[in-house]
Amino acid sequence: MIYKTYQPAASYETAQKTFDYYMGHTADWGGDLEEYPFHRLLIAVLDRIKDIDAEKDLNTDTLVDFWNKNRNPIFANAVTEALIKQGADRAGGKLLKLLRSEKIDKNSLTAILHRIEFGKIGISKQGVKYLERMYDLGELNNPDYFVQRLTAKGDVGIFDDEKILQKYFNLGDLESEEKVARPRIHDFVYQTLFFEKEGETKEERQKREQYLKEFKENYFDFYENEFFQKTGVRFNNLDFKEQGWFLNFYKNADESKKESLMEFAKKHKEAGLRTFLSLEKGEEMGDKILELGNNLDIISASLIFNKYAEIVDLSEKNAKDLSEFFKKSRDFSSEEMRIIARNSIKKGSDLLNSFFEKTKKSKGKNLGTEEIMEDLENYKNNLIFTATVYTSLKEAFKKGLDEKDIKLEDLKGITFEQVSAEQIKEKPEDKKQMLRIYSKNYEYKPELQEILLRAFEEKIESGGENIVLYLYKKDGEIIAFNRFDKERGGRKYFGSCNVSPGIAGSSIGSALIEASLKNETLNNEIIEAECLLETEISSHYIDKCGFVVKKVFDNYKGTGEKVFGIERNATFNSYYRNFSQKEIIKELEEKFPKNNYKEGSKRMILKFGKNSPELIKTAEELINKKGYLITRYFFRGKDVICAFEKNPAK
Repeated sequence: MIYKTYQPAASYETAQKTFDYYMGHTADWGGDLEEYPFHRLLIAVLDRIKDIDAEKDLNTDTLVDFWNKNRNPIFANAVTEALIKQGADRAGGKLLKLLRSEKIDKNSLTAILHRIEFGKIGISKQGVKYLERMYDLGELNNPDYFVQRLTAKGDVGIFDDEKILQKYFNLGDLESEEKVARPRIHDFVYQTLFFEKEGETKEERQKREQYLKEFKENYFDFYENEFFQKTGVRFNNLDFKEQGWFLNFYKNADESKKESLMEFAKKHKEAGLRTFLSLEKGEEMGDKILELGNNLDIISASLIFNKYAEIVDLSEKNAKDLSEFFKKSRDFSSEEMRIIARNSIKKGSDLLNSFFEKTKKSKGKNLGTEEIMEDLENYKNNLIFTATVYTSLKEAFKKGLDEKDIKLEDLKGITFEQVSAEQIKEKPEDKKQMLRIYSKNYEYKPELQEILLRAFEEKIESGGENIVLYLYKKDGEIIAFNRFDKERGGRKYFGSCNVSPGIAGSSIGSALIEASLKNETLNNEIIEAECLLETEISSHYIDKCGFVVKKVFDNYKGTGEKVFGIERNATFNSYYRNFSQKEIIKELEEKFPKNNYKEGSKRMILKFGKNSPELIKTAEELINKKGYLITRYFFRGKDVICAFEKNPAK
């Protein structure tokens, strides 16, 4: 049962994308209740294993083996708590061994290692030994001091002989096999726990600084002991900013509200508490979340809070990714990254607020959670796609994109959405904006414009869930979009790719294209599309996105336009795919001067005038009649460089 408890794939198809792509922060939602019955059953089994007193080494080995084989974040908390009770030290050693031999999914193992509770660990004159590594703490190598875990991100606190929290350090790369490390020692300062508050008064600042002082003095007694005993939630599973927000709210609450907050944490566990803490919108929104937790049955509340916890994590991860992408740029501060993260979960907060108002109006009647769960799931999927866009940007940086090409202003107020045609029908303003951009981009080709717009509207009206659109918005306005149609045989059609004229050539617009293609080819689906010969975007498709030209249309749908029929197929290995453009040009000049090539050659590189009759004639002859593909296609001044290769399927 332990290893064979998966639901049928269809039961959590969308959620599985999260599990496959993001494990870095996912050891946060085990909880007592989950949305899948078999998963709840297994969590109950893990909870029972936790309290077995016999054969603890064997139990620990079984739990580690289970996590290594399953790695489903739903079980992370339950596995961690069981490991803590059965044998934390043994588990740590075994997980480290697995981590150091793991080739793919290291984050899932690191997440558990960062959460295992080892208790107080004494410091020697050489340092402190934590997870088989000696950390030399310099002048803090005091045998009267000890360390203890502070967060689930590898932060470890240094306490003095009076149990006062003095400083902290991070464990660093656990994958490294170095036996001794000299970590950077951090002070606890205002910014460790609190964000700088705009318009903060001197009195407010002083009050928070006093909270910080009390936090350090009382951490061990209250947060490590009393809080856990009252709620069953480990305070050190929260990050520093979440701990700071809890501290700020708790210190300003009266006794009744403090009791309500502790009861809320006890009832809804870590996911509920993290939902409460993530909102950071002041006392009014905090009160609403507490009331929502009281009004909902525990299963409904657990579902909502667990889903929202996923959203919080994805938002924070996206902001962290951005800060890492642009860490060399002076334009991006931690405060600006925080604003981007806050903005990215604003819609989630608004959804919760709207749901709260509905529960009030229902006046105690049973209110179904299906709508809010669907809204949160859709929003979560948009954040997953946003992460894919950021990854595409990162890959572009590796290939030579200058960080200066993207300004902070480009990222403010932006969202990326993945929606079906059915959903677009319910958003007439979005449809209107897309049609406006589409029309503007093709106004210089009126016959083609009419055909494309009519086809697009027909797809929206009749496509239902088989048509997926990807939207790039800034301040709520669509500025780029594309669509994918599911076709027979597992193929997909990629079309309607449009960018507002004001951002043509934008790096973020290009990242949207590449991210949506990546999202639609998770199972190596074949993608078909069409493009105009003379446009820069056609070069982007073929030269950057892996498409090849399979057909040339001399008179596309009676419009007189010259169009390429292109295809992206992961199984096709192009000889020229990994050549740089400089290498392509060198090959052209050395082997194919003046477009000379031998009849029947497997491959050749030719140069034509942009959109010239010679290009059309040669491409039609080689592709439509002789079975070649164009595998590289880019512009160089007034010329276009084309790499032709024999189609292995012909």
